[in-house]
Amino acid sequence: AVATFGRLTTRMCLVGHSHLPFLCRENREGPSFVSFAEDQSFELDDRRWIANPGSVGQPRDYDPRPSYAIFSNNGRGEEGCLERHRVEYDRAETQRKMRDAGLPRNLIDRLDHGV
Repeated sequence: AVATFGRLTTRMCLVGHSHLPFLCRENREGPSFVSFAEDQSFELDDRRWIANPGSVGQPRDYDPRPSYAIFSNNGRGEEGCLERHRVEYDRAETQRKMRDAGLPRNLIDRLDHGV
Protein backbone atom coordinates (compact mmCIF):
# COMPACT_ATOMS: atom_id res chain seq x y z
CA ALA A 1 0.00 0.00 0.00
CA VAL A 2 2.87 2.40 0.76
CA ALA A 3 4.20 2.15 -2.81
CA THR A 4 0.73 2.62 -4.29
CA PHE A 5 0.02 5.70 -2.18
CA GLY A 6 3.39 7.10 -3.29
CA ARG A 7 2.27 6.93 -6.92
CA LEU A 8 -1.32 8.12 -6.58
CA THR A 9 -2.31 11.39 -8.22
CA THR A 10 -5.93 11.13 -7.00
CA ARG A 11 -7.49 10.58 -3.60
CA MET A 12 -9.27 7.36 -4.56
CA CYS A 13 -7.80 4.25 -6.19
CA LEU A 14 -9.99 1.25 -7.04
CA VAL A 15 -8.07 -1.96 -7.62
CA GLY A 16 -8.84 -5.59 -8.34
CA HIS A 17 -7.26 -8.91 -9.20
CA SER A 18 -6.42 -10.02 -5.64
CA HIS A 19 -9.94 -11.49 -5.24
CA LEU A 20 -9.93 -10.17 -1.65
CA PRO A 21 -12.01 -7.19 -0.53
CA PHE A 22 -10.18 -4.47 1.39
CA LEU A 23 -10.27 -0.77 2.17
CA CYS A 24 -7.05 1.04 3.07
CA ARG A 25 -6.56 4.69 4.02
CA GLU A 26 -3.42 6.77 4.22
CA ASN A 27 -2.56 8.20 7.64
CA ARG A 28 0.42 10.20 8.86
CA GLU A 29 1.75 7.01 10.46
CA GLY A 30 1.29 5.05 7.22
CA PRO A 31 -1.48 3.03 5.65
CA SER A 32 -4.17 1.35 7.75
CA PHE A 33 -6.75 -1.19 6.73
CA VAL A 34 -10.37 -0.47 7.62
CA SER A 35 -13.22 -2.95 7.94
CA PHE A 36 -15.08 -3.15 4.63
CA ALA A 37 -18.01 -5.40 5.47
CA GLU A 38 -20.75 -6.20 3.00
CA ASP A 39 -23.85 -3.99 2.93
CA GLN A 40 -21.89 -1.30 4.77
CA SER A 41 -21.80 2.28 3.55
CA PHE A 42 -18.41 3.85 4.15
CA GLU A 43 -18.00 7.63 3.98
CA LEU A 44 -14.66 8.53 2.39
CA ASP A 45 -13.07 11.53 4.08
CA ASP A 46 -10.34 13.82 2.71
CA ARG A 47 -7.55 11.23 3.09
CA ARG A 48 -6.35 9.07 0.22
CA TRP A 49 -7.92 5.62 -0.18
CA ILE A 50 -7.27 2.32 -1.93
CA ALA A 51 -10.26 0.01 -2.27
CA ASN A 52 -10.77 -3.48 -3.64
CA PRO A 53 -14.41 -4.59 -3.72
CA GLY A 54 -13.45 -8.27 -3.96
CA SER A 55 -14.24 -10.56 -6.86
CA VAL A 56 -17.28 -11.27 -8.98
CA GLY A 57 -15.67 -14.34 -10.55
CA GLN A 58 -13.52 -16.28 -8.10
CA PRO A 59 -13.78 -14.86 -4.55
CA ARG A 60 -10.93 -15.91 -2.24
CA ASP A 61 -12.28 -14.72 1.11
CA TYR A 62 -14.12 -17.95 2.05
CA ASP A 63 -17.46 -16.58 0.83
CA PRO A 64 -18.42 -17.93 -2.60
CA ARG A 65 -20.83 -15.09 -3.40
CA PRO A 66 -19.61 -12.45 -5.87
CA SER A 67 -18.65 -9.14 -4.27
CA TYR A 68 -18.85 -5.66 -5.80
CA ALA A 69 -18.84 -2.02 -4.70
CA ILE A 70 -20.70 1.13 -5.67
CA PHE A 71 -19.05 4.54 -5.40
CA SER A 72 -21.46 7.48 -5.02
CA ASN A 73 -20.31 11.07 -4.93
CA ASN A 74 -23.44 13.09 -5.75
CA GLY A 75 -21.35 15.53 -7.76
CA ARG A 76 -18.79 16.05 -4.97
CA GLY A 77 -15.70 15.11 -6.97
CA GLU A 78 -13.55 12.57 -5.15
CA GLU A 79 -15.43 12.80 -1.87
CA GLY A 80 -18.21 10.29 -1.48
CA CYS A 81 -19.41 7.01 -0.21
CA LEU A 82 -18.41 3.44 -1.01
CA GLU A 83 -20.79 0.51 -0.48
CA ARG A 84 -19.87 -3.17 -0.85
CA HIS A 85 -22.44 -5.83 -1.64
CA ARG A 86 -22.70 -9.55 -2.37
CA VAL A 87 -25.10 -11.40 -4.63
CA GLU A 88 -26.25 -14.99 -5.00
CA TYR A 89 -26.05 -16.83 -8.31
CA ASP A 90 -26.52 -20.35 -9.61
CA ARG A 91 -23.09 -21.80 -8.83
CA ALA A 92 -24.12 -25.31 -9.87
CA GLU A 93 -25.02 -24.08 -13.36
CA THR A 94 -21.76 -22.15 -13.61
CA GLN A 95 -19.80 -25.22 -12.49
CA ARG A 96 -21.61 -27.38 -15.07
CA LYS A 97 -20.64 -24.93 -17.82
CA MET A 98 -17.05 -24.92 -16.55
CA ARG A 99 -16.94 -28.75 -16.64
CA ASP A 100 -18.44 -28.74 -20.15
CA ALA A 101 -15.72 -26.29 -21.23
CA GLY A 102 -13.02 -28.61 -19.85
CA LEU A 103 -11.74 -26.19 -17.21
CA PRO A 104 -9.49 -27.52 -14.42
CA ARG A 105 -11.28 -29.24 -11.53
CA ASN A 106 -9.66 -27.01 -8.88
CA LEU A 107 -11.17 -23.88 -10.49
CA ILE A 108 -14.59 -25.52 -10.55
CA ASP A 109 -14.47 -26.77 -6.95
CA ARG A 110 -13.23 -23.52 -5.43
CA LEU A 111 -16.49 -21.80 -6.41
CA ASP A 112 -18.22 -23.75 -3.61
CA HIS A 113 -15.92 -22.40 -0.92
CA GLY A 114 -14.68 -18.99 -2.03
CA VAL A 115 -11.00 -19.94 -1.85
